[in-house]
Amino acid sequence: MEVNGVGGQVPLQSVRRPAEGTRTAAQSDVDRMAPQDQVEISATARELAELDTTDPVRAERLSQIRAAIDDGTYENPARLEAAVERMIDDIERES
Repeated sequence: MEVNGVGGQVPLQSVRRPAEGTRTAAQSDVDRMAPQDQVEISATARELAELDTTDPVRAERLSQIRAAIDDGTYENPARLEAAVERMIDDIERES
């Protein structure tokens, strides 16, 4: 049995990579058509970000919570049970 390239009797041809830094027309078309990501921050989000940094009581509470998470005391059975109860209450209110 003789194998003469892919798809029949066409001889194999070498494939050369384009030189570094050169772009083909097809690559340019793909670049132009590729979606561009964009982020828009709402006025509400900006206000919330400011609240987070300007309220000293909130900053202190966040500091306490972060410390409790770091030392492993934040998550406990009582907190889990309270969270589950709030979740069940929310589900019952929606029903």
